Amino acid sequence: MNQQENREIRISPDALIALVVAEAEDRELSAMPSLEEMNAAFHPSEEFQKKLFEPFSREDNSMTNATQGTGLGLSIAKSIIAQMGGSIEVKSIQGKGTTFLVRLDLKLVEEEKEADQALLAAEAGEEKEKDPGFLKGRRIMLVEDNELNREIAYELLSESGLIVDVAENGQEAIKLLGIRPENYYELIFMDIQMPVMNGYEATANIRAGKSDYWKNIPVIAMTANVFQEDESRAAECGMSDYVTKPIDMNVIYSVLEKWLRGQKG
Repeated sequence: MNQQENREIRISPDALIALVVAEAEDRELSAMPSLEEMNAAFHPSEEFQKKLFEPFSREDNSMTNATQGTGLGLSIAKSIIAQMGGSIEVKSIQGKGTTFLVRLDLKLVEEEKEADQALLAAEAGEEKEKDPGFLKGRRIMLVEDNELNREIAYELLSESGLIVDVAENGQEAIKLLGIRPENYYELIFMDIQMPVMNGYEATANIRAGKSDYWKNIPVIAMTANVFQEDESRAAECGMSDYVTKPIDMNVIYSVLEKWLRGQKG
């Protein structure tokens, strides 16, 4: 195939954005297109490129006496591309411009239909095998600062038969864990970004606790962040597992089955 399409957009007399979309190689059932954007109006320094995909990153440019920033756009783009199994790279020369290269491995129509049919069949089999009875009466803690997210998660978890106590931040979670008898909670779902004390800090404090119960209780990260570095940081502070928002109850059920099935209720 090796098809290529070019587009140019001039956003000012001195600024031009060029877009190149090309298929990297011939494949029978899949295609690997690459999208290359060349932006002559944006040229971050080499140091700033290291944190370019972080939310609301900013750089003071002494050459132009201006401040450049990324907002949430690049962070969201990286997240979406990662979920699609792709990659994004940036190359920039100050004063000349910036190139963003996106690579995606996309299935062709026939293979995608077959994959969808296989997925539906697998999900149907999983539904038959599921037995949520082992969750009935089990006590867990939900730590979430956003009121709407907290209410939704509480309802979904409670419907499965779990007894759910809630905390609005990491500090409240530690206090709640401390006033209950040991082994009262069997698992904690912990949000990451929270005021007062975030999920990383709270988990580190729990793992430094006074007993084996605190050191070993499963703490499951719940967050909208999907980057590998976020998952790694969760593991480093002592979190047991990692699920992403919005809540997918199939994923949540699998996590609960992994950590609670077989344990004494």
